[in-house]
Amino acid sequence: MHRQSPLTAAFVGYSSGGCRSLVDAVDDERGMQEMKGSMLHGESRERVESPQNYGFTSVVLPAKKGKDGQIEECAEAYINYMGGNRSFPVAAVMDDRRHRPWALKPGENAQYDDLGQMTLMRRTGLYLLTTDNPDESQQQGGGGASAATREEGGGGGGQQVERMVSLRHVEKKKQERPKKKSEGGESGGSNGGVSAGTLAAEGGSGDQSNGKDHKHEGETVNTEIRATKKKIEILDGETVVAVYSKEDKSWTFKTDKMNWEFKEVNLKATETMTIECDGKFDIKGKPIVFNDGTPTSPPFQVPG
Repeated sequence: MHRQSPLTAAFVGYSSGGCRSLVDAVDDERGMQEMKGSMLHGESRERVESPQNYGFTSVVLPAKKGKDGQIEECAEAYINYMGGNRSFPVAAVMDDRRHRPWALKPGENAQYDDLGQMTLMRRTGLYLLTTDNPDESQQQGGGGASAATREEGGGGGGQQVERMVSLRHVEKKKQERPKKKSEGGESGGSNGGVSAGTLAAEGGSGDQSNGKDHKHEGETVNTEIRATKKKIEILDGETVVAVYSKEDKSWTFKTDKMNWEFKEVNLKATETMTIECDGKFDIKGKPIVFNDGTPTSPPFQVPG
């Protein structure tokens, strides 16, 4: 049986045993997401690739730092060293215990953020949730949102922001990938083991800002159902065609044509009912009864 000395075991653990890392910041402007973090004592690395499952991607919040620049609160990552090569770390998974919804039941799962928004699959059904909670991340050091983010409803300064849940059909182009070749083609070292081919495919070490303003939510909207704290809206493009107001408890419809088909319908107004028509107004059916009176036969016209 092969036995390792404490020194050998310590070296193997150091070189290929992996480690936990504090996440300083994440660069999501590349085809493969990369993170910057602090690993072992005195060890700081950047451009560490962080692969994610196909069909799902996320960006953890940047670290909250004190006045001395030291990390006070942050997400965490678990690092593997490919082939035991410490020049090729990979962030296998990142999580943030400050915001992860916990105590779900077996079989349940959720996609979530720090604001309380969730796509939640419970045993009772599927829930799509948003909130108007303040964005406290904008008060943290080193993690402020850009002006563009605040204009798009991301909030800032811990202020409460009205948010929406939107179900929409959109027109959207596929996000382009830069094709510029890298200069030098380094691999390993400060690039965290990123290959020359990867650098070339993603534009080298140059600016990746071309992806910042991509309209992931859609460049133009064809149809949409939108819910906020105070109302529900149905939109045709940018035109609101129906609104339910929670404050007024009222529905308003604006459309060129409306067809209702019912097997049975009952209309009742406890105060006032007004029907206005600028054109032809037809009532068809047999029998027609007014004020619980005798059925009229045949149908008649009310003199104008």
